[in-house]
Amino acid sequence: MRFRIAVLLILAAASISGCRQPVAIVFPSDGAELDNPVHLVASEPVTWFDGGEKLGVGASWSGFLSEGKHEIRALALSGEARLRLLVRPLFPLGEITAVPAGFEAPEPPAGEFVRVWGQTNEKPQSPVGGVLSSSPVTPSPRYGLLTAYGPDAEEAPPFGSTVLERLFSRVASLLKGGRPSACGAGCLRRPTRAAPLDDTPAQRTFKVLNLRGYGYDEVVADLVLVGESTLAYLETGQTEEVRDEVAVLAGAFDSRIQKRVQTAFGRYSDVDGNGKVILLFTPRLNASGLAIGFFYPGDLFPATDDLPESNEAEVLYLGVPEEGSFNFSADSLSATACHELQHLVNFSHVTLPYAGDPNQPLSPVWLNEGLSHLAEDLCGYNTLGGNLAFVARFLQRPWEISLTSTGADGTGDSIERRGAAYLFLRYAMEQAGGVQLDAGGGLTGGGLSFTRALMSPDALTLNAIAEKSIGVRDGARLLWRWWWTMVVANLEHGGMDVAGRYPWAVYAPLVYDTQTGDEMGVDLFRGEITVANYTFTLNGFQYAEDCSATNLPARTVCVERTNRPVSGRASHAGPELQVMRIR
Repeated sequence: MRFRIAVLLILAAASISGCRQPVAIVFPSDGAELDNPVHLVASEPVTWFDGGEKLGVGASWSGFLSEGKHEIRALALSGEARLRLLVRPLFPLGEITAVPAGFEAPEPPAGEFVRVWGQTNEKPQSPVGGVLSSSPVTPSPRYGLLTAYGPDAEEAPPFGSTVLERLFSRVASLLKGGRPSACGAGCLRRPTRAAPLDDTPAQRTFKVLNLRGYGYDEVVADLVLVGESTLAYLETGQTEEVRDEVAVLAGAFDSRIQKRVQTAFGRYSDVDGNGKVILLFTPRLNASGLAIGFFYPGDLFPATDDLPESNEAEVLYLGVPEEGSFNFSADSLSATACHELQHLVNFSHVTLPYAGDPNQPLSPVWLNEGLSHLAEDLCGYNTLGGNLAFVARFLQRPWEISLTSTGADGTGDSIERRGAAYLFLRYAMEQAGGVQLDAGGGLTGGGLSFTRALMSPDALTLNAIAEKSIGVRDGARLLWRWWWTMVVANLEHGGMDVAGRYPWAVYAPLVYDTQTGDEMGVDLFRGEITVANYTFTLNGFQYAEDCSATNLPARTVCVERTNRPVSGRASHAGPELQVMRIR
């Protein structure tokens, strides 16, 4: 009997041990190459060893291991599992590394680093124990629909002036009042006919906002051109030379600029049903000192006692050609017409169909202006129109400029931020497929799906822009890639070949535009550029000598070279840090 019980016990023990699986290391695989912090996972709770050194106890372990080869052991009652792994350097030469938050980073190796601090929160990050500014910062209204100004201005026009604030308030009140009755649900309809010449008045009186004062002026203008999609008028009393120049500008707008803008961004509204946009050239803009041109959304609403200045038509207002002036040169006026047409298309798609809704959408100024400067590029006036001069201004002090909030000095819309917004959107468009010119001078390429997708109320945030650019709804990731693209361009220009490691870290090659003689795209190292009587220099993304990582405006960046130790922060509440070891 005892013998029988012993045999049964032996069989039972054998059966139990046969069902139990030996311990295994589930992650990583044998021979893996990992970055710190290392993460280990076993099939059951184990005691972890690195060679003879005990790491910890549990089914998983995370932490830092020294650079180089390791033999990991996972010891359990069911046995032992082993694997070999290679821990890569935390700061390898020429590699972009995110310093992990929540860990004490090991002492970095000797060398020189480029580190990028970025503030990706919506609100500015105030320094510890202080405030962002000694005086309160008032957010700038969204003036993007109302005006454009030239690159040779030392400072931005007085956007805080009473007149422009009043105009924006007027637009906001119009939106709450309802949709234009002449537009309704068909405000983006295709016209059923094109108005013939005999249906178009040879002279017309327009109401033009007085940008320097209050109200509007009645301006009598003569018809200069009837195009396929354009009517051009010139204020009476101008010379034949000016009239001839305006006719040439309007012809180019009708035959080329309109086609490119509509290909890139879509159609504009047609509230008067004639299928055309009106260009009104007036020297009043030359004299104002505020704008080369503008688009006023009030023109898309019916004229009433509360809105007497509406022209009830799609109108773009432009100055007249002026000899010796950069801002009012033919190229600058053409670029501005393209710029303002994007504003019209943008308002037509993003806002006009939703006028009267409780919270009607309106493209934020940084995005709306950035898209209009991108339009100038796509129309063939990146250099000739002065677009790259805005870029040059931004690259002089990029760490002080916020893309979507106020800058370090409390400013909102500015020449520098427009340069930043254009650079960012150009990069995002290239990541989506870029653009080229076909044999006829038309736009083609995968990036056009990106630009058209931004003409929507659902595409007004950084996350939405990233999703349409790189396929991931992560605005911070797209911002980081853009910032590092500028940093890498600087390093590569200095002789260090690092851009080849990152397919996303370069701007596309320039495209020569045979129709304008300009180049589309961005080369951050073009050097000195002279256009008309204006000279500026593109010499890349300049590093800051020192930055306060706790005093960055929202959506901004600071880049500095350093030999000092680099370590992670305790949490992601503050600015993010990424670093590249360059020496």
